[in-house]
Amino acid sequence: NSKEKRKNTMTFLVIGMLVPLLLLILSEVLNNKIRTQKEAEKLSSFDVLGILRHVKSQNPIYAKRHPRSSYAEMLRNIRMRIEFKVLRKTKISIAITSTQSGDGKTFISTNLASLYGMTGHPTLLIDMDIRKPNVHEKLGMPAPQNGVTNYLIGDCELDDIIIKNEQLGYDVIPVGTIPPNPGELIRSEKLTDLLNQLRERYVYVVLDSSPVGIVPDALSLIEQTDLTLY
Repeated sequence: NSKEKRKNTMTFLVIGMLVPLLLLILSEVLNNKIRTQKEAEKLSSFDVLGILRHVKSQNPIYAKRHPRSSYAEMLRNIRMRIEFKVLRKTKISIAITSTQSGDGKTFISTNLASLYGMTGHPTLLIDMDIRKPNVHEKLGMPAPQNGVTNYLIGDCELDDIIIKNEQLGYDVIPVGTIPPNPGELIRSEKLTDLLNQLRERYVYVVLDSSPVGIVPDALSLIEQTDLTLY
């Protein structure tokens, strides 16, 4: 029965090869995740400025605490590409948004501001997520009495809302009081005037905006900044 044995061996060998092959094909067909930079570029008309690795730390100034880490180097690469994109190295304003809360935009905003602050130039981080502010919480700051919203409605002066922190290496403007009409407030002309004043004071301005996939607030900031990171 040697021929029958060889036939059975070949049959099960083929089955043993086909089953994992079909599983691999099925996993590729059902895959709906972007895993490489090429896939991101293929699906989007926007430029991919860089890739950031995932880090387990929640430290908002991780790049400053670990300046030689791979995360900090990847962030520096993005900073360099931003300069090429806006055609200058200073007087840059950046808005950062994402699809939904929890994507990590605040973590990137605080660390990018930290990286700019390490250059020694005046750097400012503005919490523009007016509906759900959390920059002050991430940075371990007490709940602010005044912020962007208080300035926009005329409750205080500009210097009253700027928090200076030498340990961070950059200044912070929190949201302040959460208003009942955030959508209208963020579209006001006074916000445009505020951003123009801050550009005169600071070399780098980073805005942590609302998730663009949930509310349209971030769209109002796109035209008022040099670059928007998604």
